[in-house]
Parts: sequence; C-alpha cells; structure tokens
Amino acid sequence: MKPETNKKMNKQKLNLLILEDNPDDAELIIKELKKEGFVLEWKRVETEKAFKKALAEKPDIILSDYNLPSFNGMAAIKLQQQTAPDIPLIIMSGTIGEDIAVECVKAGATDYVLKDKISRLGTVIKRAIKEAEELRKRKQAEKKLQKYVKEQKVLLKEVNHRVKNNLAAIIGFLYLKEAKTKNKEILTFINELIIRINGLSTVHSMLSESNWRPLNLNKLCDNIINASLIGLPNSNMIDIYVSPSSIQISSNQAHSLTLVMNELITNSMKYGQNSNNKINLNVDIKKNKKNIIITYRDNGQGYPQSLTDGDFSDIGIGFELIKGIVTQSLKGDMQIFNDNGAATVIKFKPET
Repeated sequence: MKPETNKKMNKQKLNLLILEDNPDDAELIIKELKKEGFVLEWKRVETEKAFKKALAEKPDIILSDYNLPSFNGMAAIKLQQQTAPDIPLIIMSGTIGEDIAVECVKAGATDYVLKDKISRLGTVIKRAIKEAEELRKRKQAEKKLQKYVKEQKVLLKEVNHRVKNNLAAIIGFLYLKEAKTKNKEILTFINELIIRINGLSTVHSMLSESNWRPLNLNKLCDNIINASLIGLPNSNMIDIYVSPSSIQISSNQAHSLTLVMNELITNSMKYGQNSNNKINLNVDIKKNKKNIIITYRDNGQGYPQSLTDGDFSDIGIGFELIKGIVTQSLKGDMQIFNDNGAATVIKFKPET
C-alpha cells in the first residue's frame, strides 16, 4: 500500500463552525487544522442570528472568539447549551485572561485556546471530539437502560397483579370449601392453608408496593399476623403485640420470615389457647451487633417436652419446615422453650 494512501486514511473529517468576525483569524485556524491532518468542511459566522442558524446544521465542533462587535463568547456558550449541548465548543481569543477562560468552561465550554498558542488547537479538538463521542455513547447506554428499566417495571407490575389475583382466587376457593365442609380435620387443614396463603399474599403486596426494597420488620410481622387471622373463628379472642422497631430486612428474608411466622401462628391457633380461651401473641424484635433477634411467644399450654428436647416428630412437619427455613434460607439458628407458654427465638444476620 502506498504511503500516501496510509496518510489519507489517517486524516480526520471535521465539520467546523467558526464564530469569528476576523476572516484572517479564521484562515489561520483552517491552515493550522489542515496542517494537523483534518479534512475540513467549515463555515464562518459573526452574528447571533447566523450562529443560531448554523447550530441547527449540527457541526462536529464550534470554535468561538470571545469578543465580537455584537455578540460574545459567553452568549454563544449560553445559546449552544440551550440548543446543541452535545456539540463541543472551544473558546479562542487573544485577549481574555485566565479567569474569564475558566468562567467559560464552567458555563459549558469544552476548553479554551489562546490565539498565540494556536499550535495547541489540533490536540484540543481531537480530545474534545473523543470526549463528546464517549459522552454520546454513555447517553445512548443510559437511554437504553432507562427504557429497559421502564419495561421491567411494567412487566413486574403485571406479574405482581396476576400473582395477587391468583392468591385472592385461591383464598376465595378455600373459604368456599370451608363453608361447605363439616369434617373437622378438613376444616383444620383448610384454615392452615388460609393462614399460609394470606401471609404470602400480604408480604407480596408489601414488597410490590415498596418496589421490592427492604421492609420494616415491625410492620411486616404485624401485617402477617393480622392477615393470617382474617376469617378464622374466634379471631376476636386474640391479642397481638409487636414491639416497635426500625429494623429492615431484604425481600428474600421477608419471604422466608413470612413462612416461619405462618407456621408459628398456625401452631398457636392449634395449641395456644389457655383455660380462658384467650390467646396472646407477642413478637419482640431486637438487634445486636451481629444478628436480628425475633422472639415469638403465645400464652398457651407450651411445647411438648419432646419438642423442646429436639424431637419434632410429635408436632408434625411444621417445625421441621421452620427449622429448615431458619437454618438454610435465613442462615440463622432457632431456640424453642416454654415460659408461661410457647416461646421461639430466631436469630439471623441482616442481608447487606
């Protein structure tokens, strides 16, 4: 390949707008840029009206004198920022001081070059074009990302809506079956299902409303308990207390804790009634340096001795489920004991 061809391929095309009232200075600029290897299309203007019209033609770069008879560099920057902020504008002048040049850059100019240092112009223009291209690419990427996020929000909203409707339909079906069933074992089973699904529906609604951001643990526990008791017989005989707390947990931990709370509430409904048939549910929420600590209590007959000794076989799969969720999903540990009723302590580290 001929050397001349190589040289031609390395030349950079440039559509240049010059705001300059002195034709000789404009010619010097063109001469310097051609010497630097630019292939130029250029236009010189010297009035605000002509400058505004030329901006609409989208030049690659703008070179602006600071002092003109009826216009100045600062006004040119303001107009460029309003109509074509993505086009680099470089101030060129032989008279401005460093302080004015800095003010121009603060106002939006990409750079400045003094006319007696015109040899810098080619390097400054190349850098300005490169930075402008990088900025355009970033803006395009941001625009695509914003479009993607918007699409995902719409999709998530639709999924949330469908999940909520499906859960409501399942609960409605269970209530219908409950009304038609007289078998005590089946009624107990249906009530347990209602508790679990109401709890899941509640945490799903809370997470949807918060855009799946962390949830307040006090509010979560209170809402889950109240939702789980909706429609259950003698629910007016239940007193609930959840200690105030500003602790928050992640969406993953919220789902896991909902399943745990559902099982604890189900157990309290089965075994938590005392001689007065009054059930007290108490949830204490604390946090130390490492762990979130939740203590769940009822005032019933307490856990069987075998359960507190670690044998879960006498109370069904519920506590096996709780233990698995606490140790595997929440990466925590659980203790159960009796203290004027059944007590369960759950410890886990907050997700960061």
